[in-house]
Amino acid sequence: MKNKPHFSLSILFFTLFSMMPASIIAQESTKNDSSAVPPPPNTFSTISLGMSYDAVIEALKTDPNFVFRGRPDVSLLDPLDRTIIEVRGAGFVYRGFFSFYQDSLFSITIVLNENWLDFFTVWQSLTERYGQPTDLSPLRSIWENTTTRLSLEQPAILKYIDMNIFNILLDRNNTDRSTIERSREQFLESL
Repeated sequence: MKNKPHFSLSILFFTLFSMMPASIIAQESTKNDSSAVPPPPNTFSTISLGMSYDAVIEALKTDPNFVFRGRPDVSLLDPLDRTIIEVRGAGFVYRGFFSFYQDSLFSITIVLNENWLDFFTVWQSLTERYGQPTDLSPLRSIWENTTTRLSLEQPAILKYIDMNIFNILLDRNNTDRSTIERSREQFLESL
């Protein structure tokens, strides 16, 4: 009878130690799989986040995904000192939007041609290349690291965003809102 507890302890230790190498191997393969997945890209075709306005103009002249007509009709300005270039696409690309802040490209928006590409097909390709999205909803999927965000949105829109500039603009927008709210309160108090 005294041998039974000793025997069951031996079985318990044997079971635990025999399973340990398998769990260590599983953890190592998980680490290797996640490191094998490349980060989200910061480039679409020949155009990369961080390029200057003039460099993007030059790239658009030769990029086969866009029908570029020149400077006069492509540039828009907005109140946050941003410049936006809108370009008609060709082939799989329906339209492209390139947003600059202080002469640095911080956002690329590509509206895909839905006659040739659909959301799910693009989603499958991105998932195979970059792994599972960091954020997933029925309307969009996001692959993100500290510097770049790639999102795929319904119906078939790709967005590449420089997170450093995006966060600067968010902070600036929040500061501007606070100023507007204070001005509004002061105006209402003066009535």
